[in-house]
Amino acid sequence: MANSRTSDKYTLKRLLLKLDECHGPVRPADLFSALERFRPAAGELSKYQAFHRGKYRRNLIHTGPGYQAWLLCWKRGQFSPIHDHTGSACGVRVIQGVATETPYRKRRDGRLVRGRAKTHPTGTVIASIDADIHAMGCLPDAANDLISLHIYSPALTGMKFYSEDLVVKVTPSRRRRIATAPAATLRVAERTTKRPLAGAGRPSRARRA
Repeated sequence: MANSRTSDKYTLKRLLLKLDECHGPVRPADLFSALERFRPAAGELSKYQAFHRGKYRRNLIHTGPGYQAWLLCWKRGQFSPIHDHTGSACGVRVIQGVATETPYRKRRDGRLVRGRAKTHPTGTVIASIDADIHAMGCLPDAANDLISLHIYSPALTGMKFYSEDLVVKVTPSRRRRIATAPAATLRVAERTTKRPLAGAGRPSRARRA
């Protein structure tokens, strides 16, 4: 990705053009940097925005040389299952609402230890690598539904799901109550938009993170 010292912001079209310049997998540091500069123009994301009553919905925006961009839409109370991103890095920008993310650590015996839930308000950018395990979604009492832009590089071809039965049961401390996300359904709806934004740019040298 080209090295730029300017403070220019990226519209969706420009963001995809910059990612296309990589002509291969995008480094996590570059994903994070690009999403930090992302500011969608009015109406740019509206045609990809679609919710489902029963489960969160994944809406494909664009498939590039080394990545895929998805707009995920979550109604209040909808969560992903516990999962990783097998073989792919993931960058996320919260577009609307507040995302709640619960990380997990895998023990040697294969059981999972639940970490403290984190909240990510509108405008937050987060990133994970393929082995990171987490669940994400929108709390039932949130003020708004959740919309988030997810970029997977290379394109996500599969995720490993983990059962709640694998999570080690820990009694919360009396001094500090551990926040946890509700158990999630494994069902996910996907809608592929027929008119993805596309753009080919000249290849450029990736900058150092």
